[in-house]
Amino acid sequence: MYGRWAAAAALSLAIMAAAGAAAHAAGPLERASIEYPRFVNAFGEPVGTRISINQQVQVMADVRNNQGHEQPFIYIVQVRGSDDSVVSLSWFSGSLAPSRVTSPALSWTPQAVGEYTAEMFVWDGFKVQSPLARSAGLGITVS
Repeated sequence: MYGRWAAAAALSLAIMAAAGAAAHAAGPLERASIEYPRFVNAFGEPVGTRISINQQVQVMADVRNNQGHEQPFIYIVQVRGSDDSVVSLSWFSGSLAPSRVTSPALSWTPQAVGEYTAEMFVWDGFKVQSPLARSAGLGITVS
């Protein structure tokens, strides 16, 4: 159990560091884009920005490859509470054909009432930790 949390903490720190560094590297952030971030149910239907405790939602976005070649990528979703603590961290890896769009979705089930922010990132991998796109965020209220 400790190993999983240590890895999650290291990834969270890497996300913060890459986000800060990415602000100064405009060119590489144009390789992909995160569009239309949203919360959906298991059927892909929008659920809005108010949900109930223990209601599973999917954090979904359209990821567009803005390049003329295939691009491996990792879609990362980090959910933060109102106190800025990370309550969930998950990812999906894949490859995107030239000029194509995919819509990955990662599930999250809130365990407590409150205000949360889902942050979405698209990187080229964990080894280099190079952002391909500007991050996106979306708030949600759990009651």
